[in-house]
Amino acid sequence: MKKESPSNITNLIRISLTSCIFALTLLLFYLIYLTSNGNNYYKGDTLQLSLEDDNNTNNISKQNLTVKKIVDFCDNRTLRESAYCVRDYISIIYKYKVTPDNETLTFEELKINGGDCRNWNELWVFIMNEYEFDIRQIIIDVDEISAHIFSIFSDESGYCLVDQRSVQCYGYE
Repeated sequence: MKKESPSNITNLIRISLTSCIFALTLLLFYLIYLTSNGNNYYKGDTLQLSLEDDNNTNNISKQNLTVKKIVDFCDNRTLRESAYCVRDYISIIYKYKVTPDNETLTFEELKINGGDCRNWNELWVFIMNEYEFDIRQIIIDVDEISAHIFSIFSDESGYCLVDQRSVQCYGYE
């Protein structure tokens, strides 16, 4: 039996590592592609909407965005379309910042300074209530002093899980 020289073993290891790195890089790019926030495509059962596709939103900036504008621009849509439309507007101003639970922020304070899950959830609930969707708020205890809140909005067509900027909608079939 012929013994492999150390340089041949080193070369085999180098080739194997290079192949693994290449395969992992391809996998990473594929995962990034699947989870990207591209415009106008279906991701599973999730319709992604874009601000560029709504002619009413082209001139909206963080400074001139109001709750009334969000409500008006996203009105008269399906549950799914409303949820993604509101998400697109919230994404313009979204900034995460822990706030005291006994402090209620105005929209302007939330827009300028940011807020935590409770503040963003309150905004979502206010807006989606304007469209008369059914609302369930879910509170999860994280530890003895912390909790997380998100909401589920629904109607006869399905439901949407909404957590700050994350929206996942599902239809009844």
